[in-house]
Amino acid sequence: MIIEELVYQVKVKTDELMKGKKLIIQFSDEAAQRVNDLDEKIEKLGETSEKSSKKSVKGVDGLSKSLARFGKTSGGAFKTAQLGFAKFLGLSLGIEATRRMIVSTTHSLVALSNNATWLGISAKSADAWGFRHRVRAALKKKLTLS
Repeated sequence: MIIEELVYQVKVKTDELMKGKKLIIQFSDEAAQRVNDLDEKIEKLGETSEKSSKKSVKGVDGLSKSLARFGKTSGGAFKTAQLGFAKFLGLSLGIEATRRMIVSTTHSLVALSNNATWLGISAKSADAWGFRHRVRAALKKKLTLS
């Protein structure tokens, strides 16, 4: 009885082994077919990429010419923009200098008028007094340096 059971188990195990062997052979055949299909696809892709690389070389040549034209155009545009900015900057600085001159003059005249009013004299008299004072101070300094 034990021998019969062992024989039965060996037969069952052998049948499973044979089924596994058939599956392995089937899978290896399918894998070989897939590898062959991939080889064919790779060959087709190689031919296609060779054609497209020739096209892309032509495209790159055209692109480089376009970029060269664009570079010349943009260089001119940049020079024009730079010149316009320089003109704008010069005009802005001129306007600012004029504004500061007017503010400074106006501030000095307002201060002179306020001080003259406080002293009870006219602004013209106060200006003349200040001028005489500056002249005397300059003469005194010149005399002391000599």
